[in-house]
Amino acid sequence: MQGLRELLDAFDEPAFLLDLAGVVVFANLAAQAAGMSGPVTPEGDAALHVGVRRVRFELDGESLELVVPKPIYAADSSEVLPWALPPWMERVAHPLAHGLCDKEIAVELDMPLSSVRTCVARIFRRVGVHSRAEFIAKIGELQRAARSRPR
Repeated sequence: MQGLRELLDAFDEPAFLLDLAGVVVFANLAAQAAGMSGPVTPEGDAALHVGVRRVRFELDGESLELVVPKPIYAADSSEVLPWALPPWMERVAHPLAHGLCDKEIAVELDMPLSSVRTCVARIFRRVGVHSRAEFIAKIGELQRAARSRPR
């Protein structure tokens, strides 16, 4: 249990460990600092606006639910992607650039796996690469070239 508490405290966003009745067993430091008693307000509105991932599991015979923030990728494409893509491609390109596999991207973006695979193929075709490794390497090359250019 101590390891789970340390894991939750590592998040900069509020994160919680709940029992299956929804009672908060542990709130991380970010949640405590924000004065949040749980992931849902008394009115039933989600208090975590960044989006959350919920994972149910058994620990020492007790059923628990871990509620943690989903990763947020750079909103400004110039931070990660050195070329302009349409917004629907950019949604997939950001987690792709961070090394997520198709299944992880589908879960993170709440998209069908087949749509993610189609989008990844189109991104690769547009960028002129054939693999994730080439895609990430090309991003690095273009960003290094942009930084070394005299201004």
